[in-house]
Amino acid sequence: MSTVIGHASEVREGIRFEFGKNWRRFLRALSDERIAIAEQSLVEYLQQPRLDGLRFLDIGSGSGLFSLAARRLGATRSPSPAPPNSAGGIFPTTRAGP
Repeated sequence: MSTVIGHASEVREGIRFEFGKNWRRFLRALSDERIAIAEQSLVEYLQQPRLDGLRFLDIGSGSGLFSLAARRLGATRSPSPAPPNSAGGIFPTTRAGP
């Protein structure tokens, strides 16, 4: 069974939550200010001004905002596989920077 078919089946059975539509709505509200707040939160929590040379694992339990913030702070991104409706949006290249 393909991953997409398996995912759809798990959503129908109530095993997995489909958050793709919510995620797309979140992206419309995403702003540079919200990203900057997430970056500052990581800096304060981790007590490190930069994350260069570190890896940041996104386990797929939220919007991916902190993965984006970690990437912008220099971390290597390590996203987990995302459901089909959210794939491709985890790291919007227009926001992630270089």
